[in-house]
Amino acid sequence: MNAVTHGTLDSATLHELLSTANLSPRATASAEGQRDPVKAIFKVLLSSRVRKGSLAAMDAEGFVARHHERLAARLARNEPVQLTLVGFPFKVPNPLKVGGRTFPDLAEVAALMTLAQLQLDVQRVYAPGIEVVILHDGAYIANAFGVPRRETYEYTRYFRWLLQATGADVFVRCVDLVCLLGSEQREDPAPKDPRRANGGDTATFRKTLGMLNLRWVRPEMLPRVYEQLQHDDPASFTGDAATLYREVRQSMARYAACDDFLHRFDPRPRAYPEAIHATTRPRPGRLALWLVRRGRSLLPWHGVGVLDRTGRIEVRHASELQAEGEYRPVFIEGETTPFFYRHAAGDDAL
Repeated sequence: MNAVTHGTLDSATLHELLSTANLSPRATASAEGQRDPVKAIFKVLLSSRVRKGSLAAMDAEGFVARHHERLAARLARNEPVQLTLVGFPFKVPNPLKVGGRTFPDLAEVAALMTLAQLQLDVQRVYAPGIEVVILHDGAYIANAFGVPRRETYEYTRYFRWLLQATGADVFVRCVDLVCLLGSEQREDPAPKDPRRANGGDTATFRKTLGMLNLRWVRPEMLPRVYEQLQHDDPASFTGDAATLYREVRQSMARYAACDDFLHRFDPRPRAYPEAIHATTRPRPGRLALWLVRRGRSLLPWHGVGVLDRTGRIEVRHASELQAEGEYRPVFIEGETTPFFYRHAAGDDAL
């Protein structure tokens, strides 16, 4: 690979970087695909490399029973297996997680490479492979977390450019969840019960804190305030911590309203009646996917892309990289935030 001059990537070098993924079909028996392609496809989708969580927790038998006819209908028409996935909303506006980045980066590319590997694995047993419909939910949930909608649209546009740069646009397409909801959503959902503002457990509080816009907190104060809100008694909060605590509680209520609304008016069964509706976290009856690779739960929009010392792509928090001091930022020409970070030991590899 050509050298990266002064820590920047030109377009040619970027495309060369994106082409380095060594994707190849897994050892799934092609003969099995010929005998019973539906069974073979489920075997791929439910493999531990693809599936997050246990078979028992997702009720794998029930999952197969509910989706068998849908899958068979697609195969009868020689159409790709359709998967929908709600996600890729925006880079979370938390400097501890993503630094100053608002665009997708190599972390999102890692997810696309994982989906590309799944495509190849399915094609091993069924030639048409898969079609992944990504439902961008950024514009839908932006208000709940204090993110400008403009930022979500910029994220989506950049993500579509990455689809083209990686070649994933052959089997991945994007749909805006707000557009799909259409006339169902006439305004931002509002909580029916004001008590929801004070509801929720510790895990929900921490999840909301991780999504909330924290750019207004002074950089030198953010680590301490962030740590305080995750572990201390709310009665002790003052200053920025007290303000942020109230914002988190309000955000929890707004997001709960969005979530409730989406469950009531979920457009996916109507828009994609034969699809398997995948998720990024385990839940009964759904296929939860590893988006980077097995055992790596950090979602791409919650972190930054990293090339480790072996040249493998990881997703890490920006604050961790800064603390370790062993990673160097690499920029795309014309951008002011890193597209990825590489381990200093790998400086000569690019």
